[in-house]
Amino acid sequence: MSKVKFEKEELDLLIRPEFFLMKKRLEVKINDLLTLCIPVIQEELERNSSVIPQNSLDSTPKISRGENYLSFPWQILDYPRLFGKQHAFALRTLCWFGNGISVSLYLSGDIAKKYSTALANNFSVLAKNDFYICIHKDPFQHHFEEDNIIPCRQFMESGKSIHILVENHHFIKIVKLFSFEEIDFLPKKMGEASRILLEVISEK
Repeated sequence: MSKVKFEKEELDLLIRPEFFLMKKRLEVKINDLLTLCIPVIQEELERNSSVIPQNSLDSTPKISRGENYLSFPWQILDYPRLFGKQHAFALRTLCWFGNGISVSLYLSGDIAKKYSTALANNFSVLAKNDFYICIHKDPFQHHFEEDNIIPCRQFMESGKSIHILVENHHFIKIVKLFSFEEIDFLPKKMGEASRILLEVISEK
């Protein structure tokens, strides 16, 4: 007999083809849902075209997926996506199976410095609308634990400074979380989140 032993629950899944077919259907539906978010984001980008880096408007949406971010499958929409050697301006929508959905505005390098003052001045808007801020040194950690992101309200009440965060980490990442119970309304919620994120980096 093999030294590899399967638990009954594991075998129950392994012999059920409908489980794998359902996963495939979910992947297709999430891809379609992320596609529906693109024109909603584009509308907000055009409305705020004077605020954002002009070449970010020329970026093409990209949907990617994988099977193993901290053991769970994922699908991501990157739009807009401006990634350079010295800076970045990107909006990332992550559907992380088994965990939830996040929308992140990622700014790095000179772009992060450019918008840091407007973000600091408008930070109470983020706190009021239940956004989170990344405190991790790695901007490409996307999990929802408190060593990665904390509520903007908590960050603000602690007296910490966005300017110091940018100086130490060379990026800013603002995050909005959604549960899968809200997934049917994701395009609308994505529009609301992107509107707030683009407004708070405005100098107005």
